[in-house]
Amino acid sequence: MFQTLLMFLMTVEGFTHVAYQDNTQRTWGYGTRATSEICITRRAAAEELESVAYKHYSHVVKDERLNHNQVVALASFRYNVGKGAYAKSDLAKFVKQGKYKLAAAEFDKWVYSNGKKLNGLVERRKLEKQMFIGE
Repeated sequence: MFQTLLMFLMTVEGFTHVAYQDNTQRTWGYGTRATSEICITRRAAAEELESVAYKHYSHVVKDERLNHNQVVALASFRYNVGKGAYAKSDLAKFVKQGKYKLAAAEFDKWVYSNGKKLNGLVERRKLEKQMFIGE
């Protein structure tokens, strides 16, 4: 299941070897926080992704009611928005309550960055939602 998450994240995050500013932090590779270096290799980026993504995966997989697809979708979402935003989200609340249809609808609301709707987030949430509901 964790390997599926890694492949999913590599797809939705895409790869960039040069660090860039992403909202409040410098980012590179597959969406991980950049260090003081300027560039990262695919191999190093994959290793960083594995380390960071595992924290999100291990949090979500604790809920034994969730199926494989739901774990991947939620871990991807949590990876993208951060653990704090995830914890406060209605999506997480509905998952805890076992209200999966309501939870699935919440993906559509998380498509904004700094008040601006981003096509990349629209597409990512669409894929996460499809994964969550098993399409």
